[in-house]
Amino acid sequence: MASVDWIIVVVPCLIVVIVALRVRKYVRTPSDFLAAGRSAGRYLVTTADGMGAVGLITAVGLFEVFYNSGFSIAWWQQLQPAILMFVAIFGFIIYRYRETRALTMAQFFEMRYSRRLRICMGFLAFVSGIINFGIFPIVGARFFIYFCGLPTHFQLGPLTISNYALLSGSFLLVALFFVLRGGQLQIMVTDFVQGLFCGVLFLVIAVTVLCSFSLEQLFAGVANRPAGKSMLNPFDTGELEDFNLWYVAISLFATVYGYMSWQGNSAYNASALNPHEAKMGKILSGWRLFSQTLMFTLLGLAAVALLHAPPPQHAGLDVDWTAASQTAHAKIADAAAAEGQQIGKQMTVPIAIGEFLPVGTRGCFILMMLFLMVSTDVAYLHAWGCILVQDVILPIRGKHLAPAEHLKWLRWSITGVALFAFLFGLFFPLGDYIFFFMNITAAVYMGGSGAVIIGGLYWNRATTAGAWAAMIVGSGLGVLGLAMPKLYPEFPLNGNWMMLFSMLAGIASFIVVSLLTCRQPHNMDQLLHRGEYAIPEDNVVPAAVAAIPTWKRVMLGYDENFTRGDRFISASLFGWTALMFGAFAVITLLNIVFGAWSERTWWRWIVFYNVFLPLAVGAVTTVWFTIGGLIDVRRLFEKLRTMPHEARDDGILGVDAYPSAAVSPSPQLAAIDAPTAEALQPSA
Repeated sequence: MASVDWIIVVVPCLIVVIVALRVRKYVRTPSDFLAAGRSAGRYLVTTADGMGAVGLITAVGLFEVFYNSGFSIAWWQQLQPAILMFVAIFGFIIYRYRETRALTMAQFFEMRYSRRLRICMGFLAFVSGIINFGIFPIVGARFFIYFCGLPTHFQLGPLTISNYALLSGSFLLVALFFVLRGGQLQIMVTDFVQGLFCGVLFLVIAVTVLCSFSLEQLFAGVANRPAGKSMLNPFDTGELEDFNLWYVAISLFATVYGYMSWQGNSAYNASALNPHEAKMGKILSGWRLFSQTLMFTLLGLAAVALLHAPPPQHAGLDVDWTAASQTAHAKIADAAAAEGQQIGKQMTVPIAIGEFLPVGTRGCFILMMLFLMVSTDVAYLHAWGCILVQDVILPIRGKHLAPAEHLKWLRWSITGVALFAFLFGLFFPLGDYIFFFMNITAAVYMGGSGAVIIGGLYWNRATTAGAWAAMIVGSGLGVLGLAMPKLYPEFPLNGNWMMLFSMLAGIASFIVVSLLTCRQPHNMDQLLHRGEYAIPEDNVVPAAVAAIPTWKRVMLGYDENFTRGDRFISASLFGWTALMFGAFAVITLLNIVFGAWSERTWWRWIVFYNVFLPLAVGAVTTVWFTIGGLIDVRRLFEKLRTMPHEARDDGILGVDAYPSAAVSPSPQLAAIDAPTAEALQPSA
């Protein structure tokens, strides 16, 4: 890399480290470590959560999908924003989950069902989670090796050192630095800072690609594909394999069924200041998701153009097009020969990107991918390490721990997850697409958990027996789907299909068994802390005095807590999504009735909808979320300095779980391991 690239990478990294060192002193109790003291505002939550949810591995997986199917499958995926918009506006799951005040999803399972189910579901979440996470560090190492042109091994005296081991181990050590001392509080604030940088980096990289390639050249890369394999025409995809219409349909179903079921960044679900802020954070994420895909789309387009389009008259930014294309093809062939065809496919787009990004933008891209990788790694390390302690070990133990001891257990567990991921990545051969592997490993837990979560929050006749049935049947099929391709290589169903079957079986089992075993409806007011069970600090002062029309409650998600600004945010997202969905419906209908558009016509729409529109929205939301997030960070620290801390608010139920005595804030904040932490220990 050039000197300017090193400066671009190093300076923001140092800023994030400095922020991390300053934040950790506010961590005083287990709830601070687990859920940031439940003190985060909407912009802080949505920006940090977005960084934790979209990692480097997600980017590489999206590159795989795009290189395989282009825009043709992405057209049908436009249904997803509409689905997520309604999910967010209604506060689906997140609002009621935050009302329970559970620190983890499995804690909610104990509150709603039983401790045994909590332990079992916690263990399933942990096992599926660490297997899923096991490929993250090695994929990150492989990306930087091939993008930067590093050797896979090097000699150190008589020793041959694997760069895979060195890089993946180094990345995990960096992640441990961010998570071990400050927990969710430090993760959330540093992810937010990284998110601010990435918002700008997304736009810089997108503009650079547009300046490097003409629209005609980008079109030439994706046009004129064989019949049935179009990358532009969604009505000409009959011959596409793997990433086809069935893949989209299953993904859309899983979007609703598995919403908040996957626990990789679960701490954000409990970190909001109150249920209303949690709901608003989910609504705001709709704006973030729309603009976030722009950069990945343009990079995928540019990579396909470099590899498959004829050389342009003006290559742009001093890139020798022919030489760059030939070099990329040679490196891809070398990767496939050295590590197998699947790894060659996985690294195709990253290798191509490495051949055309100019100095400066290259450093921006490396910094962005580094931030995406670290933000996801810390979220997953925190989630799986905490779930093992919170939902398996401590419920079995059945006793509170002193805060310092509790945090020590959490830190050891998180370190163990990092060690497992390091070893798993080195020895497990990934022989499938990233998203297929992630789907089937997630199904081990999500096959049954979706029904258990939705039913437990919204159906007062859901029973413990029904939850057990969903878990056994749904998760059992998930395990079967993970094992069969290894036992029988010719097994006809991929991970996506097995995930669908496990979910459907989990739903059926849950409903049938619950109906057969329900004797008395559950007390939902007590579960959700409503009515006589309400907790004052979770209740927002009603902003609306006049009655809210039914259609606004149903269509826009308004409730008594909505301020004028909240109503504008919700209505604007609804209007925007409705407009985009209307365009989708009209264009689809026109193509069905009057015949499919030409590829050139589809390209014109794609340039408008997938390039310039997200670019404009991204510029606005970057400024908007930056200002809102900085205000939230200031309010967060003001609250942490003055709020009382409950030493036993640690997620352990049934053992004086909610004592009245609270720990007052210390005049001089210190880390939990400091001697002043003794004052937080519960009295005998």
